[in-house]
Amino acid sequence: MIRKRSVCPRFSKSLRGINTTKMAVTRTSSSLLLSFLLIWLMSCNACSDTLKSKAVSVDGRLAANVFERDCGATTDFSSIVNVQSASDKFRGEEGLLFVARGRYDLSVTWTGPRSLVINCRGCSRNNIFREVVALGDIDVRYNLGSAQ
Repeated sequence: MIRKRSVCPRFSKSLRGINTTKMAVTRTSSSLLLSFLLIWLMSCNACSDTLKSKAVSVDGRLAANVFERDCGATTDFSSIVNVQSASDKFRGEEGLLFVARGRYDLSVTWTGPRSLVINCRGCSRNNIFREVVALGDIDVRYNLGSAQ
């Protein structure tokens, strides 16, 4: 007679003298810790934003921010312009008007309470990823390329 071995170990014989309740709690705690760590790592933003300049609109209600985003050694810098309420603390996630891959000499000028001009010296068209011409009641014009 051929006796087949079980694929699963027989815990009742191999765990004699070991507190299985303690093992279950340790295993559950380890799973919870690992889950928390993964969620925390996924929520982290590896990018950092450096504010270069800020221009407040003629009526003082809006601010156009020029900043540079650095997401680490494996990606290029981004030159970005966003607009937000002048009274709010700088946040680079909202109101994105202009995004270009690389480091560029950007400047912004308000020509009216809701009219903005963005100048980008040396910008190459193939490196521009976002170029918004209107955001809500804000009109945006661009001067791209050589110095204006």
